[in-house]
Amino acid sequence: MIIYAKSFLGGQYRFDGPDDALYAKSDSGWINSELFLTWLKKIFLKYVVSQRPVLLLIDGHKSHITLDAIDLCQENDIILFCLPPHTTHALQPLDVSVFKSLKDRYAKAVRSLSFSKKNFVVSKRVFSKVLKGPFEQAFSIPNIKAGFAKSGIFPLNRDAIAKSKMKLCCMGCNLHQHLQSLQMYLTLIYPTRALPHQPLPLHHQLHYHHLL
Repeated sequence: MIIYAKSFLGGQYRFDGPDDALYAKSDSGWINSELFLTWLKKIFLKYVVSQRPVLLLIDGHKSHITLDAIDLCQENDIILFCLPPHTTHALQPLDVSVFKSLKDRYAKAVRSLSFSKKNFVVSKRVFSKVLKGPFEQAFSIPNIKAGFAKSGIFPLNRDAIAKSKMKLCCMGCNLHQHLQSLQMYLTLIYPTRALPHQPLPLHHQLHYHHLL
C-alpha cells in the first residue's frame, strides 16, 4: 500500500508503480485504522494462502488493533500476534531484512536520477515509478525468507537472534523470551509436519504484534 499525504494528484501518478500496489491517502501520510482495514480486505485476504489458520504478525500501532480488524481476522481464521514494544528490530521479518534494503536501493535510485536530471525532485507524480525498481529488488523471495530465518520465526530457531540484541524491553523480558513465546505459539497452530514450506508473501504483508 502506497499512502499519500492529504490528497492524490490528478494524472498518471499511479502508472508504472509496483505491480498490484494499492494507493491510498490520509491526512498525515501514515496508515490509520481505516486504511489498515482496507489493506486487510484488498491485499492480505486477496493474496494470503488458503491454508488456515494464518498467523499475521503486527506491531503495536493503534491502527492495527481495532474491533473491526479483529472481527475481520476472526471471520477469516487469521490470528493476530502483536510483537512486544521495542522488539520489531529483531522479531519483525520486514525490519530484519527488507526495509533497510529498500531504503538503500531507493536512495541509490534517487541519487542516480538526480545526477542524470538537473533539479530532479521526487514528487507525488513520479514517486511510485521511482519506487518500483527498488521495491522489486528489496522484496525478493530470498530477502523475505531471510527475514523469517534471521528472526527465528521460520524455520523455528530460538538461537537465531544474537545475544547482543537480547536486551530487556519495556515489558521486562528479553528478546529470547519473546521469540520462545512466539515459537511455542507457532508450534501450537502449525504442527511441525504441517508447517508451510515457505513464509507468506511478505510483499503483501505489513508488520504486526501482541493480542495474546
